[in-house]
Order: sequence, then C-alpha cells, then structure tokens
Amino acid sequence: MQKQRMHISQPVRWLCLLLLLALCHRPVLAQSWPVQVNADTVSLLLPTPLPTVQDERAIPAAEWLQAEMGSDLYADSIRPSPDTYWHRLTFTAAFNDPAPRTFYLVADTHILRHLVFFVFRNGALLHQQQEGLREVRGQPDHAAHRHYHGIVVPLEIHDGDTLTILIRKQNDGPSILPLRLLNADAFEVHQQHQFMTWGGLLAILLVLALYNALIYAMHPGPAYRWYLLFHSITFFYFSGLHGYGFLLWPDALQLALAQNIMPMNFLLLWLVIQFARVFLDARTHTPQLERFAPGFTWLCLPGAVLACLLPEYQMIPAFSLLQVCGSLYVVVMGFQALQRKFRPARYFLLSWLCTAIGAGIGMLTFVGVLPPNFFTLHAFALGTLGELILLSLALADRIKFMENHALAQAFVDPQTNAPNFSFFKNRFPEQLPSLQQRYPNLFVVVLDLHGFRELVGLLGPDVLKLAYDRHVERSQHLLANRNWAVPIRTLQRQDAYLMTLPGGQEMLLVNTASPSPESVKPILKELLDMADEAITVNDINSKIGFRIGCAPFRPEQHSIFECFRQAQVALLTAHRNRQPWEIYTGEQDVFIKHRLSLLSDLRQALVDDQLSIHIQPQINMHSQKVVGGEVLVRWQHPRDGFISPGVFIPLAEQSQLIFDITRQVLQKTCQWLQQQSWLPDGFQLSVNLSALDINDNRLLPLIRHCIQAYNVAPQRLLFEVTESAVMDDPQRFLSVIDSLHDMGFRIAIDDFGTGYSSMTYLQKMNADEIKIDICFVRDIDQSETNRNIVKAIVQLARATGAYTVAEGIETDAERAVLQTLQCDIAQGYLWSAPLPAATFAERYLQPAAPLNQSRSAR
Repeated sequence: MQKQRMHISQPVRWLCLLLLLALCHRPVLAQSWPVQVNADTVSLLLPTPLPTVQDERAIPAAEWLQAEMGSDLYADSIRPSPDTYWHRLTFTAAFNDPAPRTFYLVADTHILRHLVFFVFRNGALLHQQQEGLREVRGQPDHAAHRHYHGIVVPLEIHDGDTLTILIRKQNDGPSILPLRLLNADAFEVHQQHQFMTWGGLLAILLVLALYNALIYAMHPGPAYRWYLLFHSITFFYFSGLHGYGFLLWPDALQLALAQNIMPMNFLLLWLVIQFARVFLDARTHTPQLERFAPGFTWLCLPGAVLACLLPEYQMIPAFSLLQVCGSLYVVVMGFQALQRKFRPARYFLLSWLCTAIGAGIGMLTFVGVLPPNFFTLHAFALGTLGELILLSLALADRIKFMENHALAQAFVDPQTNAPNFSFFKNRFPEQLPSLQQRYPNLFVVVLDLHGFRELVGLLGPDVLKLAYDRHVERSQHLLANRNWAVPIRTLQRQDAYLMTLPGGQEMLLVNTASPSPESVKPILKELLDMADEAITVNDINSKIGFRIGCAPFRPEQHSIFECFRQAQVALLTAHRNRQPWEIYTGEQDVFIKHRLSLLSDLRQALVDDQLSIHIQPQINMHSQKVVGGEVLVRWQHPRDGFISPGVFIPLAEQSQLIFDITRQVLQKTCQWLQQQSWLPDGFQLSVNLSALDINDNRLLPLIRHCIQAYNVAPQRLLFEVTESAVMDDPQRFLSVIDSLHDMGFRIAIDDFGTGYSSMTYLQKMNADEIKIDICFVRDIDQSETNRNIVKAIVQLARATGAYTVAEGIETDAERAVLQTLQCDIAQGYLWSAPLPAATFAERYLQPAAPLNQSRSAR
C-alpha cells in the first residue's frame, strides 16, 4: 500500500487536499441585510440580492444611498451591458470589547474592467479601492499584484461600527458575486487554498504539456499539434479568467489576457473544431460533416477579431449561438466516428461531457442557482482540465488504434480486404488449436486462378480488378453457406473463408466427414462447379477457373506450414498433369526436389557462364531473304544435357533469377554484334524482355552500359515484350517503353492476341512490330478462324504503323497463307531451327548471303 502511494504525484495530492478542504470548510451563509459581525465570525458568504441602483455618478451622497437603493435592479446588474450599477453592503459590529478586528472582503471574479470599492464608516468615507482591470493599470501600487491574492478589500472593524461598502461596477462582465467576508485566520487559509489550487492546476497542465510534447516528438502528427496549441491557449485563457497569470508573467500581459476572454473563446472553439477534424479523421469517418468545417473557420476567426474591437456584452449572443452550433457539430462528429468503430472517439466524447458539465455548473453558480463553493466556482476550469486529460488519453488511444489498424491492414489484401499471406504466417497459427477442436478433419486447399484475365484483358486492368473483387466477394458469400467451409477470424473480428496468396492464388480450409482423402473429393468438385458460374462486369460475362492443390492437415505429423507446402506440391502436380485437382501424396515431393536441384544448378550455371545464345533467322515474306533473327537462350547442363527454356525460364522467374539471365543474354548479344565484320543495312536482332525485367530498375542502366561497352548501334536491337507485362504496372511499363524508344531501340509485342492487351496501351506503346503467336499460325491453312484472326492482326498492325512477324511456321502451306494475308516477316523450322550464334554468322553473315533486304520492305 505504501508503494502505491509513492506513485501519486505531488500535484495530485495537493488537488485531493484542496477538494477535501473545500468540502469540509463550508462558509456560513448570511441571511439578511445589514449583516451582523461578532467576535465569533470566521467566514460569511454574503447573501443576494444586494441593494442595487443604476447611476453614473462617481461618489454618491449619503442621502442618496438610503433613498435610491433597492433590490429590484439586482437581476439587471448581473447581466452584461454597458450600464453602470452600484451595490451596497452593510455590516454592523457587536464584539463586546474595544479591540478592533480585521476582516477581508473577497470576490472570486478576475475579469471585470471597471470595479471600485468605497468603504464608509458611520456615514463617512474611509477609503476607496480600485480593482477593475482598467482602473488597476497604471496605479503606482500596482506592483502589489505581483504578489497575487485576488480581489481583496481589507476592513478594520471596531465594536459598534456600521460599515457601508458601495461597489461601483460597469456591467461589461459577470457578477462580482460570490462575495465572502473572512476574518484574518480564514483569509490566511483561503490564501493557502488558492495558491495550492493554482499550484496543483499548473503542475498538472505542465505535466500534460510535457508528456504530449514528448509523444509528439516521437509520433509527429497534426492531431498532436492541434492538441498542444489548444492546450497552450487554454492555459492562457484560464490564467486570465481566474487570475493566476499574475503569478507567472508581467502584469501587462495578464491584464491583456483578462480583457480579451471573448476573443479567446472564439479562438478555442475554432481550435477544438480543427482538432476534432484531424483527430476523428473526419474525411474518412464523417465525410458529410467535414465539408462544413471551413464554415466555422470563417465564423470563428473573424469573430475573434471583432471581439477585440467590440464590447464583450455585444459579442455574447453571437458567440453563444456559435458555441452551441460548434459543440453540437463536434459531438455529432464524435458519435458518427464511434459508430464507424473509431474507438478513440469514446474519450473525445467523454472530454466534451466533462467540459459541458463544468461549464453548466459554473454558469448555474454565477446566476445563483447553485451555491458557490470550491467545486462550483472552479467547475469550468476543472471540467476543462478533465477534458485535456481525456483528450491526452484519446490521443494515446488513437496511436494504439492506428497502429492496430495499420497492423490489421498489413494482414489483409488491400484490394479485397481478405486475409493475406502475412496473416496466414503470423496470426493464423494463433487460432489453429481452437479450429482443430471444432473441425477434426481439416484439409488445406490452394486455388490457382486462371482464365478470367484472358476474357476481360482486352478491356484493361480496371475491369480485371473489378472482376477479381466480384469473384472474392461472391466466393466469400457462397462459402459462408457451406457447412464444410471453415471460417477464419480476422483481426477485425470478422469471419472470412478465403485467404489471398501471392501469384494469384487463394487458400481455404475445409472440414470433411472423415480423414480419408476420398471424403474431400466431392468438396473439390463443388468448388470447381462454383467457378463455372459467370461473373458479370460492365455487361461482360467472364468465368474465373482454377486448379486445386489439396493436402490433409495432421497436426500430430506436421505443422500447418508443412501442410501448406504439401498443398502447393499437389497444385504443381495438377499443373504438370493438366488435371483440375490433385491431393498430396509423398511421391509428388520427388518432382519438387528435382526442381530445387535444378534451381541450384541454374544459379551455378549463371556463375559458370553455361548459358549460350542461339539465333533463329527471320525471313522477309516478300523477298524470302533473311533480315535478322530472334535471340534465344539455351542451357547445356553438364550432367543432364539440354535443358529446355520452357523448364528453366519459369523457374528463373519464380526465383528472381530472370534478370541475371537477361543480363547475360544482352551482353552476349552485344558482344556477338561487335565481333561481326560485316552487318548489312537493316539487320537487327530481337531480344526478349520479361515483365520482371520491365519492372526492374536496373534494366535501363544495363542496356545503356551494353551498347556503350560494345559500341552497338541501338538500331541493331529490337526488344520483345509480352502483353502481360503491361498489367503489373502500366504506368511504369509505358515509361520504360518510352525510354527505350528515346534511346533509339525498336519495340515488338510478343505473342500478340493471347495476353491482356487493350487498344489504349497498344496506341500508347507505339510498337514497331507485332508478333503473331504460334497458336494462330499452326494449321492456318486448315482453320478459317485462325486466318480471320491473323488477318485482323495484320490490319491492326498496318493501322498503327507496325509490321507483323509470324512465328512457328513449319509447312509451306502455312507460309503461303501468311504470305497471302500480307504478313511481313516470318520465322520457323520451315527455314531453320535456332542456330548457335557462330553457326548463324557463318551461314548468313557473309557478303554473298541473301541479307540485303530490309525487314520493313513490303
């Protein structure tokens, strides 16, 4: 218990002590006028209404005091106005001994501009004391206020005295009440309470400011900036309102603050609205209300300027209306943000509740509804202090909330909001034990999506995104209605049935009636049937098919990650066997081990320079002369012999080795071009670039280095890119293509018609060459469909200023049809297989070789 007390700060102890003293030391309320003062009087709370009169004279005559004073004007005197009012207090002394007593008349207001006390003894004026802000300024004895004790009128009273105190107040501010009469001992206690109050308040405000400044230094952001600005203005505001600024800075500053409470009211309201906009992220959580915020700026800031120029009583109605509207505005914003699950809005709303309660209690106290005491007199300041504390908690909670939100976002797919692979690796294992208890026969199912890109690709990536979003949404809904689908709890505490994986894959868990692999086959078939349902996007029906890999989860044998690996092995087997699904068996690992071994050998092949380039000649269809060639990479494995590019190129793309292969191919191609003693005009070689190459920042510097190092003209090289490359990052793709064009290189679209091209990107690419895929060339002499497709491609190429290259020609009949369709260039086994670079040079790069025809000649 003792250790816990040591953690309580000293300012908090002071505040608790003050609250206790305020509760215990309640002054006695005097009942009527005149008030009798005796030897036992310690503290009197003076009653209302006071005898009051409205008059402009400086010092009234004694007769006037008796004739004119009444209580009917008291209510008017406590309402702000330009009028001047007089109040009268009368004390009679009955001490029963001749010793004088010292009492102090204490007022608890500190912002009155015109306030003068006149003290009469038995009808004669003893002295006058000026306490208004305007009267105090410039007084020679004003230095006494640096030892601040508030508005205090000392009174020396003898037995039998009748003291009359006239109070002259220009009614441009609040009432001077509550007034208290204290003896010397009570006044000393009052002073101690006052200094402890402001000491505790200042300590708490300082600690809050330092704490939040430190947090801002570590987490800079606009919310903390607005809070610290609001905190600072609040500090100055209450220094003027309650007078503790006399303890801190020069009197000139304090007097200026006390006379400009109304401008600071406008400024504080504006700051609160700006803070609320940023703190509640209004553009996200309350977009309908956020658009009204600039209107409050145009009202608050000009209002603050006008409040500096106009009397306070003229600005009170306008500010009151604006304050009500502004308060309702930010409270409604807070409720809407809370409804949208922005948890820190709870503290924001509680802070406003504190302020509203404090302001309400303070107002009711000054109009006489509530009795004045420590709590009621300082309720607004205490409520605002509570507001600052709660807003500080709200800011801390906001940081935690945003961190959790960012963490949650890191575990979901940004496009579909489905759990992603990071969620599977880092958070899913936490809920696996409970899932095992509810679902004893779990299977991991991996879906590899295909088909939908080919169907909607011609419309561009936006439609592709819409189709994929629609697919995930539909799949989640369908799976939610299947009793075999296992729900996964996300960080947002929602159920999901699909997890998205890299490479266009998805994963789900299913529960079967038995652990047998046979029991999962009907479920896999049902998944495939679900994929047969068309998805409509922009009035186009498309289907998203997939291949499936499945593996049973047996926690007693292996982890969930091993099960996931096995499902991937089954998926690879399904691809290899061209089957719709495969369920994992141990034999399938042999294939994977072979791939891993091949990957290791490929890395070593790059180190040992085992890759070579072959060139397949390209023929001008009109002259039947060789005009160039396509560079192809070959790998002669020292142990396994020839390895097909169809085997190691996909492996290189999956293992991030494709750029290293491209580097070697480009270097060998440029070196070969440099070594040729004779190259005819128009001769050029085509080099393939993958989508990964296009997205690699090293590509353009590599190309520049190669042509400079080997002194190769850019016109000798043509780069072939596939249509799929544009889909990953269209903006970057077009930027790279433009850079290559600017460097003097030509660009070809490879495998045209099989990918995801759109007319827009074809136009923007300004391609020099369109390569017709082999699937349209094969048996073109027998397929009218293929002829029509090739004819359309040729016409499209001519319309864009490009020439066409048909690849894979093997028969003379295919050549004849393509020549009839006016295809420009051809390549295929009809003329030659890809040749080693040296053999190609010997056969075709001789002066007598038929190479004098330009590739663009028609």
